[in-house]
Amino acid sequence: WIAVAGLTSGCGVTSAAMHLAAYIRQQDQDVSVTECADVFGLLAEHYQWDLIAEDSYQWGGVLYNRNQIDEDAEYTIFDLGVLGDNLTIWEQCQIRILVVDGKPYRMQNLPEQLKRLREMSGDMILAFSFVPDPAKPLLRKQYTSEHVKVWFVPLEPDLFQTSYDYQDLVDGYIEPVTVDKKESNILHFPNIMKYANQNKGKLTLIICILISGIAGISLANTYHSYKDNQITQMVMEPMA
Repeated sequence: WIAVAGLTSGCGVTSAAMHLAAYIRQQDQDVSVTECADVFGLLAEHYQWDLIAEDSYQWGGVLYNRNQIDEDAEYTIFDLGVLGDNLTIWEQCQIRILVVDGKPYRMQNLPEQLKRLREMSGDMILAFSFVPDPAKPLLRKQYTSEHVKVWFVPLEPDLFQTSYDYQDLVDGYIEPVTVDKKESNILHFPNIMKYANQNKGKLTLIICILISGIAGISLANTYHSYKDNQITQMVMEPMA
């Protein structure tokens, strides 16, 4: 179980949870995301997720549930929203991630929240979002401790695109699939499939244009080759 909660609203909890789910799925592991809010219904309507059951959707091999747990999933990510007083799920999770908006005026409650969370046993990850590179060393030095790891959320606006950096959050729990580390981002396949299904006419037109362009280039090259041979023969004949 993986808990993802936010210090404040709008800090990127749902995005981080979905990006982490996409990463886990790309490591050939079964994963589901359970939200304690009502965002997935809007996302399901917009992205045309497959409805599996009431308040349960599937997209790209990931299950998205509202206020229910998929017992069959190998990994379950809980989108807890803003971390409140009810810490029951938080305490039961093996991986605990607190997402913090890195802007200074959005971190005013962080010391108080950390004091409360440190009273519990186990480790946690402080995942800072919207932090410029020059500010990262200071935050890492200020908040890293024996039981607190500091991590910085990659800026990725696409909910279905992930980064290999997310391996840092599940290190020791998930063995990564061998990949080319030079590729920092992975395009989530369902995006391509969705576009193909919804835009068959456009894709057909694009393919026809590409084929026509290739054929035109080939024909032009053949024509120019023919003209070059003709000119060569005209030049060589007088010399003969």
